[in-house]
Amino acid sequence: MQAFTETETVIGQVTRFPITANEQVLSSKIVSLAPNAVAASRSLSFVVPQGKRGFAINASQVQEAGGLILPGDYVDIVVLYDVEFDKPGSTDKEVVDNFLVQTVLQNVEVLAVSQVIVDIVPEATPSVGGQRVRNSEAQPEPGATTVTLSLTPEQAQRVYLAESNGEVRMALRPFGDADERPIDYMTELELYPQNLPNPFLR
Repeated sequence: MQAFTETETVIGQVTRFPITANEQVLSSKIVSLAPNAVAASRSLSFVVPQGKRGFAINASQVQEAGGLILPGDYVDIVVLYDVEFDKPGSTDKEVVDNFLVQTVLQNVEVLAVSQVIVDIVPEATPSVGGQRVRNSEAQPEPGATTVTLSLTPEQAQRVYLAESNGEVRMALRPFGDADERPIDYMTELELYPQNLPNPFLR
């Protein structure tokens, strides 16, 4: 690790770790806020966009599109809930178990998969459809146990609540597709034919 010998070389940079008075300033303890330096940093905190949080959720090959989601990809967050509804046509408040699926968030950036962090390009580089562009291609991590998402504090609370009360899946978006549109929830009963005999209904 290299120690700086001239004051001018560290002016305008920020510390990554506390530095005491009269301590040598090592290159590993400071970082420039210039876009190129931020993009090259391997610390997750330097790739989290302003106003966002890096929020980790549990992952498996099934949950993350067969283990092929990479840092820098964009996903939709889909949640399956096990809920109870009033039984259709019932007058005695009889309830029936049912499943409800809902897309709770759209166009969410994946910051990291397991320990692999997104390698973003400098901020001066044009984005694609409003999405940040990664600088290099990561390798799939089929054994990853966590995926870290770029979320606002409010979105982080929503995803945490969804993960604690339902089953979360990530739907991978095509490159450059940043469009968001209203998506209504769907229940299990909507999968059944309308003319299915009553004994077969749950």
